[in-house]
Amino acid sequence: MTELSRIVESEPGLTAELLRNVNSSFYGFRQKVDSITQSIALLGIPCCTSIFLSKALDRALSFFESPLISNSDARRESLERARFAREVARRLGLDPILSYTSASLQDIMLPLLTRRFSTQYSDYLNSDSWPGIEEFERDAFGWTHSEIAAKTLLDWGFPTTLVLRVLLHHSSPEELFLAEGPLHEVTANATAALLSDVLRQSPCGVSRLVDLQRFHPRMKLLDIAAVVDDQAVASDVPGVTSLPLVNRIQCNMLDQIERRRKESIVPGRQFGNYVLEKAITESAMGSIFKAKHIMLRRPAAIKFLRADKVNRDSIRQFEREVQLTSTLCHPNTISIFDYGHTPDDLFFYAMEYIDGLTLDELVRWDGPIADGRVLHLLLQVCGSLAEAHSHGLVHRDIKPQNIMLSEGVGYGDRITVLDFGLVTDVQSCTKHSRGVCGTPLYISPEAAECRQTIDARSDLYSLAAVAYFLLCGQPVFGGTAPEVLAHHAHTTPTPPSQRTTNPISPELEALLMQCLQKQPQDRPESAFELMEQLANCQALTPWSPQAGLSWWRYYRSSPSDVAETKVDVDGEDTVIGPV
Repeated sequence: MTELSRIVESEPGLTAELLRNVNSSFYGFRQKVDSITQSIALLGIPCCTSIFLSKALDRALSFFESPLISNSDARRESLERARFAREVARRLGLDPILSYTSASLQDIMLPLLTRRFSTQYSDYLNSDSWPGIEEFERDAFGWTHSEIAAKTLLDWGFPTTLVLRVLLHHSSPEELFLAEGPLHEVTANATAALLSDVLRQSPCGVSRLVDLQRFHPRMKLLDIAAVVDDQAVASDVPGVTSLPLVNRIQCNMLDQIERRRKESIVPGRQFGNYVLEKAITESAMGSIFKAKHIMLRRPAAIKFLRADKVNRDSIRQFEREVQLTSTLCHPNTISIFDYGHTPDDLFFYAMEYIDGLTLDELVRWDGPIADGRVLHLLLQVCGSLAEAHSHGLVHRDIKPQNIMLSEGVGYGDRITVLDFGLVTDVQSCTKHSRGVCGTPLYISPEAAECRQTIDARSDLYSLAAVAYFLLCGQPVFGGTAPEVLAHHAHTTPTPPSQRTTNPISPELEALLMQCLQKQPQDRPESAFELMEQLANCQALTPWSPQAGLSWWRYYRSSPSDVAETKVDVDGEDTVIGPV
C-alpha cells in the first residue's frame, strides 16, 4: 500500500481523482480525507485499481480520434455522466465509486467501433429507423457496444460488479424501478446513460429523466444536476460544457410541458407513482388507462382530465368525484388509490383495476342473461348503492357501462360499480337543477324532467332499467335521445317477459316493473329494501357459483372479442338542457 501511495502521489490527476472518490462516497466523514494512504485503505485495492485503470484508459483514448465522435465531446460527456451516476448512487444508497467508474468506462470501445464501422454508424445517425443505438447495433452487427465493452473489461481483469454496470447501462431505468425497485445496482448507471447525446444513444433521454425523478423521493433531478455542475466547475480536468446541466434540464422541462399540453397521453407516461401501460377507454373529458404502481407493482386504472378541459368547474367536479368515491368502502364499489396533478396541469386519480368486462359488453358477447344470474348481479349492485345512499349520496349515472363484471375468487361473478362522476348528495339534488345529467337510456323520469327533488330512488329506477337490458338484450326504450327521455317520463314500459324468449321469474319481473314506476314514492323505499325483495325472488333459471366459474373458464378460453353491435341509442354520457 505504501508503494501504491507513492505512485499515486506522483500523479496529480490520480491524486485528485482518488480524493474526490473517497470524499464523495457514503462514509459521511466530518472532515475531508486528504491522505492518499488512508483513501486507499478506505476504498480498498479493487476499487482503487478500477479508478486508476479508468483514468489511464481515458488518458490513452484522448489521443484516439474517431470520425463520428470528437475527443472533447466524448470526454466531456463521460465526465458528466460519471459525476451524475456517482451523485445518483450516493442519494439512493448505492455504491458511488463503482457507479462513477463504470459510467466512465461504459463507452470505452465506442470510438474504436465507430472508426472500424464508420459507414454503418453514419447510416444510423442519418436514419430514424431505430429508437436508440443498441437497437441499431443489434440489427446491424448482432452485438452492442455495451457487450463489447463488458467483454473487453472482463478480459482486462476488471471486477464483475463493475462489468455488470457497464453491460446493462442502457437498461431502461423505468423498467428497473418496476421490476427491481430503485436500489437495483445498475439504477445509477442506467439513469446517467439518459444524459448521452453523442451518437443519439438515448433519444429523449432528458425528457425521461424529468419523469424518472418522480419514481423515487430522493431522485431530485435539478439538485443532482447542480452538484454535477459544481464539480465540473471545480475540476481542473477539461470538460465543462458551455451550457450547464441544470439549464439544459430546465429548458427541457419547459419544452416538455408545452409539448404535453398539445399531445394526448400515451403509454409509458408516468402519473404520480404509476406508469401508464395501455388505453382502456377515452371520452370527451379524458381517458382511462391501465397502469402499474412503480413500487408496489400492482395494476391500477388511471383516470385523467384532458388538459383542454381543465377549468374551475371541471376541476371541482373531478375532485368531488374522487373525494366522494374515496369515502365508500363496499367491496362492490371501485376503490380509489391516489389523486394528484402533473406539472403540466393534467389532473388524474388512480383506482382499482378490474380485469373483466362491463355489463354492456357482457350482453353484446353473450346475449340476454338468465334471470338467476341477473338476480346474483343485482344483489351486488344494490349492496354498493345501499352504502352510497346511507352516506346521502346518489350515483345518478347507473348504466351497464358503469358496472364491471369480473371473476371473483371461488365464487364466479363479482360486480364493481364504477364512475361516480355525477354522484351528488341528496341535499344538492333538491336545491340545484343542472339540466338532464346522465345517460338517456337508463335515466329516471325525475332526472329526465329536471325535477327539483331527486333522491336515492332515482338510482333504483336506473338499476331496474339496467336489469331490463340484461334480461332482454335491449333497453327499456329506444329512439333518439329526446324520444327516449320522453318515454321515460310518460310511457309505461313493456314487461321484459314479452320481449325475450328466456324465462323470467314473475317475482323479479314484478319487482322491476315496480322500480320502473314514474313516481319515486311508488318504487321501493331504498336499496336495502330492494335488496331484501330481490333475495326473496325465485329464479326460473338458477345460477350458482359453480356456474359462474364454468362461464368464466369458457370466456377466458374463447378467442372471440366482444361483439361490436350497438344498442339502439348510443350509451355515452349526455347532458341535455340548461347547464
